[in-house]
Amino acid sequence: WHVPPDIFRKEVLAHIQKDVAYLTRQNMVVVDSNGSVDPTTIDWSQVDPKAPKYRIVQREGPGNSLGRIKFMFPNKYAVYLHDTPQKKLFARPMRALSHGCVRVERPMDLAEYLMKENSEWTRERIESAIRTGKNRTVELPASVPLHILYVTSWVDPDGTVQFRNDIYGLDRGMKQEIAF
Repeated sequence: WHVPPDIFRKEVLAHIQKDVAYLTRQNMVVVDSNGSVDPTTIDWSQVDPKAPKYRIVQREGPGNSLGRIKFMFPNKYAVYLHDTPQKKLFARPMRALSHGCVRVERPMDLAEYLMKENSEWTRERIESAIRTGKNRTVELPASVPLHILYVTSWVDPDGTVQFRNDIYGLDRGMKQEIAF
């Protein structure tokens, strides 16, 4: 996982500035245009959070923020579906705890479903590929439509109106004056 610039700026840099060993604990490495960089050789207090010369990459493994599998799809927001090592989050009533990507509760079921047209990629083969610990890209055998809805209010079939917090602040752009 390549830590996006906004997450680096808003969260990761502060952790590194407090304790550079944070990178090791999170299984992260520092890279620049020439390759890996020893993080102890960097004066992190001088790193410009808006224009860092370094990228942070979290290696594969059980603690990876994206879990064991991710599902990429074309979009301009760098959003995707992914597994998570934090399975306990699915039991919480309020689950908007990510940076915009979508955690998948049963990622292996989704992978199996998406690959159902490709007899080579059985669930066992998918799990075996994951166990190797090596990243790989697997193309879907067929395009699958994906619709992600962000809904803050709706009416139940029984007529009950439901409202939820607008955690991303998107409703503001929809407000308009209504005169009666």
